[in-house]
Amino acid sequence: MNLLLFFIGKARRDAVGLALRLDETRVLYSDIDHVLRWIEVDAEEMGKCFASQPAAELLIIGRTEEAMQRIPQRLRETEVPVNRAYELMSGRRADLLFAIRRMDRAVAIDLVAKSGVDSIANDVEWPLLVESLGYRVGYVEAHGLSYRTLDEFGAEADSYDSDALQWIRRIEMAGEMARTMRPFLKGRSGE
Repeated sequence: MNLLLFFIGKARRDAVGLALRLDETRVLYSDIDHVLRWIEVDAEEMGKCFASQPAAELLIIGRTEEAMQRIPQRLRETEVPVNRAYELMSGRRADLLFAIRRMDRAVAIDLVAKSGVDSIANDVEWPLLVESLGYRVGYVEAHGLSYRTLDEFGAEADSYDSDALQWIRRIEMAGEMARTMRPFLKGRSGE
């Protein structure tokens, strides 16, 4: 697995910690490339999503079904089981793996203090942790979200779907997500 994927969760948590230095009531976390592509595709939709569901203390922003159909097959097929497990655990359908979260200040403080996942699996840990702490979790979908690898940004198509190593990396990532979700199983010992 790409070494960066083992530390991205810590970097994300550190970024939220830096945002807390500002005296704001809400924090937005996103990988910057996601925001830049979203602005390019539909900046108005982005603003509407960020402003939606004001009662949600953590708002997960995910992709519509149409947006999911535009992403590479290896992502789509390995994200489905992770999102389904979350739905079974939480009772809510959500696209967890795009890493855009709007959170109230109290949620951000708790995530920085209590999150223990340093890997990319914080995509699943944050919503589960926040819910276990009693916060309200919301979900909104966006049509304008898209994905490209750095190597393929600007290309007409993603060519990594024909690379076995890229599929193996995605399967490993899904396994990391599953390991992170297991301790949050309600009423189970994590078998």
